[in-house]
Amino acid sequence: GANRLAFVTPQEATGASQMLAFRHHSADEWPGLVPKVWKSSGAAALWRDNVASKWGQYVIDMQDLAFYRGFEIMTANTLFKVLWVIGTSGILVFSGGFLLYKVGGGERTLGQALFTSYALLSGAPGSSAVDEEKPASRLVVNIIALTGLFSFALILGIITSTMESALDAALAGNHKVVEREHIMLLNWNQATIPMLMQIEAAQAEGQVRRAPVAILANRDKAEMDLAIRSAMPDTKMNIETRQGDPTLIKDLQKVSGGWANYVLVVSPEDSEDPNKELILQSASLRALQKDRRPNMELGSGGSKIHWVVANYDKTPEDHIVAGATVCPKNSFSKRLIAASAGQPGLVEVYNQMFTQGAGAELYLKPIKEIPWLADKPFKELAAHFPESVVMGWIEPKSDTRVVLGPGPDDIIPAKGSLVLLSADSNIKTTRHPVASAPTGWSSTHKCIGNAVEIKKQNILVIKSDQNTEALALIGNVLEKGSTVTVMSEEPLPLPWSPHVRFKGIKGCTLCFSDIASANIGSYDTVIIDGDSELDNDARDSEVLATARLVALARQEANQDGAKRGDLRLIISCESGRAVQLINRVANIEGVHVEAVPSSFIESGAILQVLWHPDLEVVFDDLMDPAGDEVVLVDGSFFAPKGAKRTFGQIADHALRNGAIAMGVITKDGGVILSPHRSRTFHMDEGVKVVSFTDALPDGTTKQRS
Repeated sequence: GANRLAFVTPQEATGASQMLAFRHHSADEWPGLVPKVWKSSGAAALWRDNVASKWGQYVIDMQDLAFYRGFEIMTANTLFKVLWVIGTSGILVFSGGFLLYKVGGGERTLGQALFTSYALLSGAPGSSAVDEEKPASRLVVNIIALTGLFSFALILGIITSTMESALDAALAGNHKVVEREHIMLLNWNQATIPMLMQIEAAQAEGQVRRAPVAILANRDKAEMDLAIRSAMPDTKMNIETRQGDPTLIKDLQKVSGGWANYVLVVSPEDSEDPNKELILQSASLRALQKDRRPNMELGSGGSKIHWVVANYDKTPEDHIVAGATVCPKNSFSKRLIAASAGQPGLVEVYNQMFTQGAGAELYLKPIKEIPWLADKPFKELAAHFPESVVMGWIEPKSDTRVVLGPGPDDIIPAKGSLVLLSADSNIKTTRHPVASAPTGWSSTHKCIGNAVEIKKQNILVIKSDQNTEALALIGNVLEKGSTVTVMSEEPLPLPWSPHVRFKGIKGCTLCFSDIASANIGSYDTVIIDGDSELDNDARDSEVLATARLVALARQEANQDGAKRGDLRLIISCESGRAVQLINRVANIEGVHVEAVPSSFIESGAILQVLWHPDLEVVFDDLMDPAGDEVVLVDGSFFAPKGAKRTFGQIADHALRNGAIAMGVITKDGGVILSPHRSRTFHMDEGVKVVSFTDALPDGTTKQRS
């Protein structure tokens, strides 16, 4: 065979040579030779080292196994821990009882010994470890008692650790939200807190049932919870927040995404491609909905899932969110600012309409619930709704058709929903009409449009960003011959209007000399539109500082003794606290502040659309200057100065003149929308009637688009 090279230690070589010598002895010489060879060779040392090494490794392995099994028990589920404690306790009771029975010498039966062992281990009242007379029995019962103390400490530790683990898991919010027919918000942005406030108000007034709210966002859960607690410290609403990716199915399952009745998707903060994320979120969520409730479709109505996509800068393509209602970013607040620029006092009207629980909101009532009113003329409806204002109806066609401000003789369709303005979500209807007494009053105004105070204005818009969308809207509502001056740090592309002149000037929005040099004393209205790229707090701070500079500049301009009217200062801010502070620093003599809480109003409008998706087209029509619009009609059109009129009489007079009376603004500025038809008002000077009409001051009407 092949030659091989081997390496051996000196001890092994010595032992090997001696063993070779051992092989040449006879069998009779072996007994005496074996101990001699064994002792004189290294084999004994090798054997001892080998045995010690194997025994040491065995001990280490047993220690590792004990620790491993112990850790498994400590981290096991609660049921396994309970079974382990019961099993171990049984073994200890039996072992202690058996030992006590054996050393007792017949003093106890086995049953008595087992009971004594159980009593000592559990520390039962009356059990004692010092009453035994025999030393052996005394030793055993003391061992059992000490084992019982150790067992009690172990059980207490297991219970404590289990409760702590359960509490930590609950606080960490990693468990699944198991809800049905709840409200779900996907993503987090600056409008989330205002939306939660509006949801709470809607639930409090009964507009929507008290359902839990689940929020899933790529944001730290602790941060979300802290923001909610800070903004809503007294809330009783059940709000569950979960950190996760709304584009992933496994994370959507954390909030029972497939079971939500109301879904609100807002544009996520700090997203590089929010529209791409929207595609993923829509696909994943729709798949879960189809899996959990295959017969539920998206749309409007109690048997459908209501889904709204809001706050996106770029309107998503229709096929991406098919079936969902899309509300573009700031679509409501920008139109509100524009509408308010045309007439003083409209800000508070829209504030109430778009704020849940603050006044009157728009509701939809299916006509099938009131079949006795179908096929009747519109002029007969008001007497059947003593606490609501009928604004029109929605017809269920392929493209939903909204009819707001219909003619008195227009017939109510048999299908569809009535659009109602009401301060109560519980719309009351009477089968028999409650008519108001006729007044016989004939106004000196030629038509209702003549009683609307709309005049040419000189407006300054202070812009901090490059967004000019609101400028075009402002141009649509102003009287012919008005002027809009836009102050910005960089030149802006100004819109064109056939009847309103736009011009731009360069100036810093936070520079007093620039604002004062803009001839601030010549303007009727100043609109401050903050930088939309800033977060809410920073934008509010910027608007507050600009408002203060404008007020100071106006105050300085008034020192020349020229006679000027009050300056209307329309501001867009985000928080109620900012409104209070701006009023403190800017609402000085000669300056009247009208604040538009953009995020709050935007959230309120979006949530009304979430409850009733068809309201989105109603809001579009309501705030479209091309058709009927909300105006303030002088009270003298409805009654002589100082006379009393019920709201029913006011509403009937308005309807006969092509308008819908929505409410009353009292002489002290209080806005009362949708009062009871029997409520009486004093038509003093300064009283205005909030009306919805297309009548113009020259007696004509607007052409509908």
